[in-house]
Amino acid sequence: MYNPDMKLLITGASGYLGSSLFSDLQREHDVIGTYGNNQVPGLLPLQVTDRDDVFRVLRHERPDAVIHCASTAKGEFDRDQSSDALDRLVRVNVEGTQNMMKGAGEIGAPFVYISSPTVFEGREGPFTEEDAMGTDDKYGQTRIAAEEIVRDSGLSHVIIRPSMIVGVSPRGMDRKFFGKVAHAIKTNTSADLDGEWRFAPSWNHHIASVIDWWISQKNKDEVHLLHVVTPEITTQLELAQKICVQLGVDPSLFQKKEPPWDGANNILDGSKLKMVQAPTVGLDEVVSHIARELQNPTTPEGNPPYFKR
Repeated sequence: MYNPDMKLLITGASGYLGSSLFSDLQREHDVIGTYGNNQVPGLLPLQVTDRDDVFRVLRHERPDAVIHCASTAKGEFDRDQSSDALDRLVRVNVEGTQNMMKGAGEIGAPFVYISSPTVFEGREGPFTEEDAMGTDDKYGQTRIAAEEIVRDSGLSHVIIRPSMIVGVSPRGMDRKFFGKVAHAIKTNTSADLDGEWRFAPSWNHHIASVIDWWISQKNKDEVHLLHVVTPEITTQLELAQKICVQLGVDPSLFQKKEPPWDGANNILDGSKLKMVQAPTVGLDEVVSHIARELQNPTTPEGNPPYFKR
């Protein structure tokens, strides 16, 4: 049974996934979104690295659940791996998560942490939720540390591990793989995409649906970790071309990038979703809905065209 009209606080609501979750979840709940450095009208300023700021906001708003999306993106760190950049990475991804976790603990709010497949970076999958984390990647190590903080907190929590996220979002698409795909289709401009790395996609609206399912469960402590992905595996190139076919666009708009990617396929296995009766979605359904979103970004009511309750 879903419990509508809860008060939720989403950190990082100015970003690609955070803004999408904000848009989806506010259809059923009272949602407060926060931003860090990129001011957005309607969102609250919050520096997750500032413990006093975190406690002030959470004490004032007293949400029924906290959804922690704010993080330094891997691409941002990969472009600058200086010692200063590493310090910022640790402050945001690790210390920021610890601050949010402690603040949520003080008010007794269940905690949703958005993690990353980089906890397995450099290793060949597929990986289930039962597999031990481990990587030599510095970014992935901050995600492992953050997950351990959440896991050991004693607070009701769920860790959501998405893979590569796809789908139309209100903000941040220009900095993401899917934004490149959407721009190429919209402008009829060819683009090169990776056709080697294999992954199980994560759809932004599906992530929102799983979060909504979890926060509404009476027995939250039965589920602590979920891989929110489709059952099917694909590549960037194959996925973009599938969307083209659905739209009636020539799939040769997208070409294989050279040289090919030569890393490990750290594929996430999402079969646990079905086992715990959480919402699931298949790749064909994702492609179909994405095509409709690209043709008509919102429904007449101004809401995303998909959000499973």
